[in-house]
Amino acid sequence: MHGLLARAARDHPDAVAVRDRRGDLTHADLWALGSDAAARLVARGVRPRDRVLLRLANSREFVVLLQAVLRVGAVAVPVSPALKAPQVVGIVVDCEPALCVVEAGDTALGRGGVQVVEVAELLSAAAGSLELEEPDVAADDVAFLVYTSGSTAAPKGVVCPHERVVFAARAIAERVGYRDDDLVYGRLPFSFDYGLYQILLTALAGAALVLPGDSPDVLALNQIRSFGVTVVPVVPPLAALLALAALRDRGPTRVRRFTNTGAELTAEHARRLRKAFPGADVLTMYGMTECKRVTISGPDDELRRPGSVGTPLRGTSVVVVGESGAPAAPGSVGEIVVRGPHVMAGYWRAPEETARRYRPDRATGGTALHTGDYGWIDEAGDLHLVGRRDDILKRRGVRISTTEVEAAALAVPGVVEAAVSDVPGQGLLLWFTGAVDVEGVRSGMAALLDAARLPDRVLRCDELPRTVHGKVDKRALAEHAAQTG
Repeated sequence: MHGLLARAARDHPDAVAVRDRRGDLTHADLWALGSDAAARLVARGVRPRDRVLLRLANSREFVVLLQAVLRVGAVAVPVSPALKAPQVVGIVVDCEPALCVVEAGDTALGRGGVQVVEVAELLSAAAGSLELEEPDVAADDVAFLVYTSGSTAAPKGVVCPHERVVFAARAIAERVGYRDDDLVYGRLPFSFDYGLYQILLTALAGAALVLPGDSPDVLALNQIRSFGVTVVPVVPPLAALLALAALRDRGPTRVRRFTNTGAELTAEHARRLRKAFPGADVLTMYGMTECKRVTISGPDDELRRPGSVGTPLRGTSVVVVGESGAPAAPGSVGEIVVRGPHVMAGYWRAPEETARRYRPDRATGGTALHTGDYGWIDEAGDLHLVGRRDDILKRRGVRISTTEVEAAALAVPGVVEAAVSDVPGQGLLLWFTGAVDVEGVRSGMAALLDAARLPDRVLRCDELPRTVHGKVDKRALAEHAAQTG
């Protein structure tokens, strides 16, 4: 990993690497600052393979410290500042970091039992005259521990070795096509794996990562315009908000491409983005922290194959299996199983969970990741998502997916966001935001869906709750519904 960043400094020394409200840092600047910060980490006792927890906002300081951790040969553990103290403490207990770097005034970890330092204090300390040696890091040593934050499950630390991270970054770079003149919007949290990989993808391309600072999503369009952003990675809620804002305010932007993560970007999301940002294309994707990206569509694929999330990346094999574990017939729905050099090494100190998801693959002698996601592959080899195992249920004798119900809700004019969950004792519930009323959503969906897929209740919200990484928090919605009836 440190070699990838070193090449960015060597090949693109004067190109802007980070742009924020304080100005620009070049790739050469980052390398020099990372070297100084690495010396400070060593002075704090950090050694190769130690974990260093970075509980920081998206900032130039995070990027510098990520370089520093990798320069030392340690393991970066990015954690969102939005997590509550008990959640952070749980991660600390799990990964046992040698050092935790936090924002000013962050007292979630206290000062007992673990070494904690504020980022400004760390970066302003004397670096000394330490000469950094090339870190003694093997290809299968761990580069990152990335804690998942799904909307329906407790976080687990995904073990990300150097060689697998580098392979994944290069395979993704081939498909997303970042250019050295791109300004990439860095709003997705660095504690979120696709947000973190934006640092690597811009380094590979010699592009610039724009860090607009902590601000509400409603300001995102203004930031995109003021910074001249050309590439925008989004989660579906942000995509919905940007499309709505841009359709209301037709001012020009430089955006040429959208990419996505967090959940499926539906055909309706893609259609709205194209309408709101003429000239921009939309690359739909499928992936998960456990293997990074799996499939990515081409620039116009979502027009030719609506609902597709693209074809497998270089070196990636995707198969859909039935309940017996045998490959499903073409066009049939089954669990998505992924093989390839980007499949990560399992969960940190969780052997049973690792064995359940990461299974020996007799066909290749490697490891197959059983994703828990369901989908089907069309005749052209494109993957189509149906949903997670928890998203699939049987109603009135029919197997349905909550994601297809959400897609139908989004197709109703006036609906901005939609979330569906099966709540015990209450049935299938739909929450939505937008200008249309409940009856308008009911009648619109009735024209699109059979009775088995129509929600039992439709609830209008001013906004939907979010996880710390910007995804809709379905667990919070279901818990609220269970409490309120």
